[in-house]
Amino acid sequence: MKNEFLLTYSVKDMGKKTSDTDANTVRYYIESYLSNDVDFDDVNKLKNVETTITGMITVTGSIEIDKKTNIIKIIRRVFKKLMDEYDIKDTSIEIDCAILVHGIKKAIVFKV
Repeated sequence: MKNEFLLTYSVKDMGKKTSDTDANTVRYYIESYLSNDVDFDDVNKLKNVETTITGMITVTGSIEIDKKTNIIKIIRRVFKKLMDEYDIKDTSIEIDCAILVHGIKKAIVFKV
């Protein structure tokens, strides 16, 4: 089952030589990576609100904690795929996320 979501994220460089470029790469490509992932539909990066994306996300699990855990796994997987394909090291950038998902009572806040 897919539910509506609103994801906001912040990508900050960690002061490494390539950090600024790496952070900009993530900001630029994340919408297309989410759009092309099987667990997402109708992905739309808001034009006037930077680093905010809406759409539909797969929600699995029988209880809320399982649903939250699975949502975090999906988001992390997509960010990690982008980072791996562009050879962005975990030590180069830090990504903070907050996601609201229809049917989940509170925002889910986590790091990638």
